[in-house]
Amino acid sequence: MEIIMHLSDDQVVLVKDLGSAKEIWDTLKERHEHSDRTMKINILQRLVTMEMNESDSIDNFIRNWQSVLDAALSAGKDIDEEMRFDLILGALPDSWDSFVTMHGNDDTSKVKDWLAKMRREELRRNKLKLQLDESTAMADTIRSLRGNQQEQRF
Repeated sequence: MEIIMHLSDDQVVLVKDLGSAKEIWDTLKERHEHSDRTMKINILQRLVTMEMNESDSIDNFIRNWQSVLDAALSAGKDIDEEMRFDLILGALPDSWDSFVTMHGNDDTSKVKDWLAKMRREELRRNKLKLQLDESTAMADTIRSLRGNQQEQRF
């Protein structure tokens, strides 16, 4: 049979003893359907278990998350907006719990609107961190100056 000449070595091993083209086709179809199902399961598992690290930016996390979502959609999985919303909120780190609590019951009709809210929240957090860093640096400078003044007295 000419069909065998077009198969990879691992596929030939599966079908070399089969008699008809239909048997070969059915065997290959069953093998690849199983691997497609395994691939779909792996993609969904990645999507459900994906978590944002504390050090990740929202944009970086969403880019990675969107890549996995696109793979799931390409594999034929239908994931509606509400589920996407739940998956994104569930993937946020613990430090975002107050954000999730505050916004978790809001309208989930547009994931892109939520991404904008998350970006604004990240900007707010970065600004607070910068202010805290500046305050800490100023406090360290004051402590250092006070220490120098006390040394000069003695």
